[in-house]
Parts: sequence; structure tokens; C-alpha cells
Amino acid sequence: MKELRISFPEPCGEKWEDMPVSGCNRHCTSCDNIIYDLSQMAFDDVETLLTVKPDVCVRAAVDVNGSVRLKEKFGKKSGKMVVAMGASLGLMLAAAPAAASPAGSRGTISGKFEGYFADGWVTATDAQGKEYRTKVSRYGHYKFKKLPDGIYVLRFDTDCGLPWVSEPVVVHMGSKSKLPSVFPDDSDCIIIGSMKLDQNAG
Repeated sequence: MKELRISFPEPCGEKWEDMPVSGCNRHCTSCDNIIYDLSQMAFDDVETLLTVKPDVCVRAAVDVNGSVRLKEKFGKKSGKMVVAMGASLGLMLAAAPAAASPAGSRGTISGKFEGYFADGWVTATDAQGKEYRTKVSRYGHYKFKKLPDGIYVLRFDTDCGLPWVSEPVVVHMGSKSKLPSVFPDDSDCIIIGSMKLDQNAG
């Protein structure tokens, strides 16, 4: 099965439900463009659309594995479309240096976020509101190092819906806390915006 890797370099904040209907698609009055609903298109049709309109704006429903939901053609799937790892889904926060730590013991918090949350960031906030950020690997692993003693809440922000927030985690006397794996729900991530072929795809 053919696989097409795409990215969404310019996600849009416009609401799909507020756009006037245009056939199976919608018309965005902000940019005066037709927004194509990929869930109503077969793989071959999307591939042709990208050839004709390289900077096309679309509505894409993406599952937790990064696969874009497409319409079957004659009851079959002729190809698969996936979002390139770290291209635009998942957390897109700018890298920020960790806040300075006061003197005292240091501990760690680590864990894994299952599903599509690659190459992102997770934030740990202490009781005073001080934030620490760390990278989430392409396989979902994360680790906060040298955290001062305190109580922390972890926040995983995504482009879809509300952020996932952990239960309070206590760091004390250099403790090493490993949290249970986080599994996002099965609901699709809906992305509206400019879609492009991933130039790094092999």
C-alpha cells in the first residue's frame, strides 16, 4: 500500500462549523479559500489535489497514530496518508530554558505518553507556579532532571482539545518518580490549515 507523508506547517484557528458549506467542503471567509474535507476524499483524489494545489487548505481528522482518515474507494484503500513525525501535530511549544533551581536536593520525574505525541514538550509546574519544560522523544518518553523538592503537576499540551494534566507528583529528597504511561483517548485530532507533502520523506 502506498504511503504519503504530509505536514501542516500553518494550522488555522478558524472553526469548521462556522464556515459556509461548499459541496462536500467549506468556504473560509477569512482567507477566501475552499477548505477540503479529507475524510470525504479517497487517497488517489488527495494525491491529485496535492499535485494541482501544493499549498491546499484542508480539514484533516488524524487518529492517535498519526494516520489521516480518508474515504474508501470502491470499498478499498489504495493508500495511506500519515502526518510526518514532529511536523505539526502534537505539542508545538517553543523550547524554553528550565527555570533556575534553588539550592537543595534534586529529583526526577519520568514517564511515557502513548500514541501520537512525538517530538513535543511537557511542562511541570510547582506549587509556586514555576514552570520547567522537557522534551518528549519521538517514542513518547520524557524525563525531568534535577527538580528541586516540591509538588508538581505535569501538563501535556496538544493541538487537539484540552491538555492532559497529571495528578500531583511529589519530589522529595532526590526521589525518582516514574509515572504510569499516559494513553490519550480515541477521538480524532481535527486540524484545519495548509497541507504540504513532507519533503523529508524517503
